[in-house]
Amino acid sequence: MAGTELLLSMVEARLARNGNGNGSNMESGEKTHQELEKIEQQIARLQVAAGPDESTQREIQLLNDRIQALRTDMASSHSKAWEKTELARHPQRPYLLDYIERIFTDWSEIHGDRGYADDPAIIAVWPVSMAKR
Repeated sequence: MAGTELLLSMVEARLARNGNGNGSNMESGEKTHQELEKIEQQIARLQVAAGPDESTQREIQLLNDRIQALRTDMASSHSKAWEKTELARHPQRPYLLDYIERIFTDWSEIHGDRGYADDPAIIAVWPVSMAKR
């Protein structure tokens, strides 16, 4: 029982250390799922070996609950990261010019030398009151 508890603690510690919600390392997530499956198999063997001992069955149930909590936490971390990605890619999100139009009443957009083309990723504004000086 102690070995299974140790393995589960190691998985929990790794998830706490790496689980910042970014969901960036898919291989690590797959490895964690495999480790949890191995731990569940060990718990199942312990459950058969333990027989009807009530205190052991309670401990086994607590271990199963921890595994389920880890799986739920892993799934929610991945979905949180994906929600952030979807929000950043949303076509109706405000752009910089939307903010500038609401902050400044009198402004002019500055363009490059027009030797080649304007870069739409670069936006520079100049307050019109400053341009008159």
